Amino acid sequence: MKSRNEKSVNACRTRKDARARTNQERQDQEEYGRDISEQRENSTRSRIKNKRGASRKSHR
Repeated sequence: MKSRNEKSVNACRTRKDARARTNQERQDQEEYGRDISEQRENSTRSRIKNKRGASRKSHR
């Protein structure tokens, strides 16, 4: 049988592990969100460039 102290130490470790996991997940999610927003910006920029290029070509 485990003593009370061992139980509380294990519980504390478990909480710390859970917190560390959630922090890592939060960081991963933020990075993923940044990547997605960068991709959107880049695709929007390229679409705008393509539209400008197409309109210039049609006027010639």
